[in-house]
Amino acid sequence: MNPAAMTPEALAPLAALAAAAAFGAGVQAQGRAVREMDAVAGALIGVTVATLIFAAAAPFAVRPEWVFSEATLWFALCGLFMPALSMILAIRSVGLAGPALTASLGAFSPFFAVAPAVLLLGESIGPQAVAGLLLMTGGLAVSPFAGGRGVPRPALWILALPLGAAALRGASQAVAKVGLGIAPSPVWAALVTFAVSALVLAVIAGPARIRAALRPGPGLAWFAVAGVCNGLGLLLLNAALSGGDVVVAAPLASTAPLWTLAWGALVFGGERVTLRHVGVAALVAAGAALIVSR
Repeated sequence: MNPAAMTPEALAPLAALAAAAAFGAGVQAQGRAVREMDAVAGALIGVTVATLIFAAAAPFAVRPEWVFSEATLWFALCGLFMPALSMILAIRSVGLAGPALTASLGAFSPFFAVAPAVLLLGESIGPQAVAGLLLMTGGLAVSPFAGGRGVPRPALWILALPLGAAALRGASQAVAKVGLGIAPSPVWAALVTFAVSALVLAVIAGPARIRAALRPGPGLAWFAVAGVCNGLGLLLLNAALSGGDVVVAAPLASTAPLWTLAWGALVFGGERVTLRHVGVAALVAAGAALIVSR
């Protein structure tokens, strides 16, 4: 590749895909961690680990004027959305609606990112990108059922939980884009986001859950690994949003479920790839190609 062509905008799609891969690895780590530890307290461990990593990196990557800028408020707002509140809604949804339906409706998060980006931030999206978004969303929505698993039929109000989680995840990307336009620092954005989420989760978890979570064991270690993966994912996503448009970064970052499957099949074990999965991946890849080449 011509080095002159490696602009932040050109690299944004790659950063978004890399973010999805990191998020997918984090899901696999969390899947092992929740067998050993309470999900909310464990998530607090992961978020705190990510916060400490970015706090250590901040002196080398953050300008003093960014700390007291308006961008910090936007990043703090992101921290309320994701991962704190979106994760709580997702956990509740898994318990009431099941993991397959939760993951399926979570595929609609790009719509909640693209809509404010187009309507409020002035980004453009043409027919080709719309077609790509629909292809990707359709593929991701059916991917949880590609293995032939059934799904429960929850009450209508329960569907608000996974859709709410998807809306918060999507909207947070548009909010982060605003902040990055003021302070173009993926590290500072990630630090503020994780720090605020850590505070929210600490309040929700409470002292008893926190003390239990700090007991040494495999759950603590796996949630720490998940924190590193999710921290890397958010850093890469922020880099994609800083260098490119939300209408490109959000759909590509939403491919995390496919990466979760790939990590499970190739590294963690316990996942079986079927022809249906291959078909879903092809559908998503076709949609991604339409979006990137729009």
